[in-house]
Amino acid sequence: PLLLQRCDTHNLCEYDVTRGSYVAHVRDHIMSRRIVSRTESADFRRFPRPLPVVYPGASAEHTDLWYSSGKNVMPGADESGAYHVMFPMRWDQATDLYDFSLASSPDNLTWDFLPGGPVCVPGEPGDWDAGGVWAGSGMVHLPDNKMGLLYSGAPVPHKHPRHHPYGGLAWALWERDRLVA
Repeated sequence: PLLLQRCDTHNLCEYDVTRGSYVAHVRDHIMSRRIVSRTESADFRRFPRPLPVVYPGASAEHTDLWYSSGKNVMPGADESGAYHVMFPMRWDQATDLYDFSLASSPDNLTWDFLPGGPVCVPGEPGDWDAGGVWAGSGMVHLPDNKMGLLYSGAPVPHKHPRHHPYGGLAWALWERDRLVA
């Protein structure tokens, strides 16, 4: 095993050219709450215990959990100056719904949320994504001066029975290189 870790969501590992190492963002737990943690290794054979990077802070609701990282690199950034972004999926246990927000990091080590709340929320009741949305990995430039990120959605909340259709995929779109402006 590369890492003994209890997690069942999108766990992402990449080689960070600037840091000269492999960096993994994984689901973790702290005080019985789901969080996103990070671990780093130079050889991809031994990873130390992950440390928290996204967790329910003092301003979070007591029902908020951070489920998966949605870690990405801004498309088009050269590898020596890559700018890191994360779209962590928040599970609100009170409503049983998922959404995702935007966090950024200049060094793939320290993370902070950008103001403004979630960047993608569940759809209306009956929609393919009414139960929750979560971000994928691999932001890309698209035609018409856009950039996008695939995200998944489910028609029912997390703890509800699931039946076909299970949900779908869609593009979250922004003007090219303009995530927050």
